[in-house]
Amino acid sequence: MNYKIGVVLFYLLNLFSATLLVVGGEFRDLILFFIGVCLLASAFLIKYEFKLDVFFWEKVK
Repeated sequence: MNYKIGVVLFYLLNLFSATLLVVGGEFRDLILFFIGVCLLASAFLIKYEFKLDVFFWEKVK
């Protein structure tokens, strides 16, 4: 997998899973919440499998 595609896929999966977690929690829909958790787990599996250096914030020096 190309590095840039992996990073974009990681962030898209995180964004979509966060959306599903919020919607599933708001409507108390267990299936949407479970799918959001699974997508979040798969995003981090992709991150660790392809050794992507992805940070959520910059470290202050």
